[in-house]
Amino acid sequence: MKILKAILAFAFGPFLAWINAIQQPFQNAGLSHPHWAGDADSLAIGLSAIFTLVLVAVMSAISSRYALYVVIASGIITVVALAGVFWLGDKTDAAVGQLEIDYWKEMWRRGYVAWLVVVVLTAVAALHFLIRDDD
Repeated sequence: MKILKAILAFAFGPFLAWINAIQQPFQNAGLSHPHWAGDADSLAIGLSAIFTLVLVAVMSAISSRYALYVVIASGIITVVALAGVFWLGDKTDAAVGQLEIDYWKEMWRRGYVAWLVVVVLTAVAALHFLIRDDD
């Protein structure tokens, strides 16, 4: 935990690079639309950094038992969110009319950003749980 705290305190740039490295394999995996993929990835990196700070603070304050619950819940949310991204992509493909296509494309973008944020939070929660030095 002390290592993670030191990284967050003194090297936030490398921490953002680590978040980007987690998300990098998904950027060209067909989960995003080419027109908004770059913007969505940038937004997800920023939101991930903010929510990671909150998550680390919360997980530092709870017991190992509850931290395990957080890891399990975030893993489940990650899988459900991934299924949602695929579903929204399919809805966009099946949409008829430009208004409907634009609506589902925007929902897909939001779902993709949310999923990328949850992927990072799941990785951070699991890492935090593994390096806990309390009970």
